[in-house]
Amino acid sequence: PDALERAVWRLRPGGTLLIRARGGTCTGSLNLDKPIVIIGDGAFDPRAWAERRAPMIQAPAGQPCIVAAPGVDVEIRDVTFGSENGGAPCLVGYSGGFRLERVGLRHGGQDPAIYMEGGRLDIASTLIDARTTTAAVILDRAALEMRETVIEGARSGVEITPDGAAPSRITTSTFIGGPQGEGYGPRPIGVSVASNGGFGRVDISQSVICGFVEAVVIEGATGVINDSRLCMADKGVVLY
Repeated sequence: PDALERAVWRLRPGGTLLIRARGGTCTGSLNLDKPIVIIGDGAFDPRAWAERRAPMIQAPAGQPCIVAAPGVDVEIRDVTFGSENGGAPCLVGYSGGFRLERVGLRHGGQDPAIYMEGGRLDIASTLIDARTTTAAVILDRAALEMRETVIEGARSGVEITPDGAAPSRITTSTFIGGPQGEGYGPRPIGVSVASNGGFGRVDISQSVICGFVEAVVIEGATGVINDSRLCMADKGVVLY
């Protein structure tokens, strides 16, 4: 195992892993079977990240950055990730939860940057540069709370099938579409909301969704859009 994996093994459940930026990039793929907190030793600077600074944690080619086992909650603050070589999502969770605050994520390939099956994604003040042919974030029967987050570069922004409990929310966030391709592949959508057995609701407020063929698509679910800008799209809102 590499140094990153050894450090996680030594942690007790609920323990904190400190990543030092000045120590260089840590390369590794973490499989977490216990709740932990991962913290960078400095505040995340979106401007420096936009200048292509090296990530603090780099996934090996074809592997995820982090996979959380079913029911495991992971909190991440002030950490940057790189997974540009594709082959897997960067962050993967099953029926647990990811809480991201001030995180930078640079991803590429055919998989989403973040994939969750069940559970909850709570994400704030985060920049996702996802050069993907699919949505940057895919949530299957999961809940979403997103604030002050930027998604750019991906063919689509967020694809969510809500869990049917409390409404999922996207507030004060910006989604900017990436290259549209040459008419092949799935159509680019800013936010796609699908029904979970006739249930599910997503509220979008004070956000900007631009540069997709369809800005918002709602299929068999409920969507509420307030004080938001939908622009540079063939269709603003599509209902099925």
